[in-house]
Amino acid sequence: MGYGRGMSFTPRRGAAWLVLSGLLLGATACQASVPEDLRTTQALPSPTGANGQPLAAAAGEHNAADTMFAEMMRVHHEQALTLSDLVLAKPGLDPRVRAMAQQIKAAQTPEIDQMVGWLAGWGITPGSMGDHTGHMTGMVSQADLEKIRAADGASGQKLFLKHMIEHHEGAVDMAEDELRLGLNPDAKALARTIIAAQEKEISEMRTLLKAL
Repeated sequence: MGYGRGMSFTPRRGAAWLVLSGLLLGATACQASVPEDLRTTQALPSPTGANGQPLAAAAGEHNAADTMFAEMMRVHHEQALTLSDLVLAKPGLDPRVRAMAQQIKAAQTPEIDQMVGWLAGWGITPGSMGDHTGHMTGMVSQADLEKIRAADGASGQKLFLKHMIEHHEGAVDMAEDELRLGLNPDAKALARTIIAAQEKEISEMRTLLKAL
């Protein structure tokens, strides 16, 4: 997980590595649930993004790690949008928290589109590889999502920051796995972008959480 970048093997990163290793061992089985003519040998019709424009496929070769990264990070990002929407709906929100939630949505929405385009190009329908939600680090439980939904603005924004920090840490771990195990240059470039952006946001959110 990026150990060549001077990172230590922490328990959290070790757990993420063991989980992804198991998922990659089962990647062939996951794809077995996808109809034969919809696997990586045949691209799906190009989906369109929010602007109605076709989504681009990823250039170059890919492997099971790239496919798992795109599918799992897509789901991970979608929950980040859910978290952001929950807090943005609250009255009396601190402007700095509002700006952070809007920033997360602005960054991750096009990244979701990007990964959906890659999956289509690789012959994978999003969601067809099974539900790996429980295997992704940083995902927020349904119970905690409901706590954020039910909280007032002051409490909700603190819960949002707490859980989004953990959520971002999980995304960084997943992106580092892609750099270690993936093959596709576009996917690896996105992984680097996610690491840089989300590590910066983690630092900003920790500072903001202390200030509230």
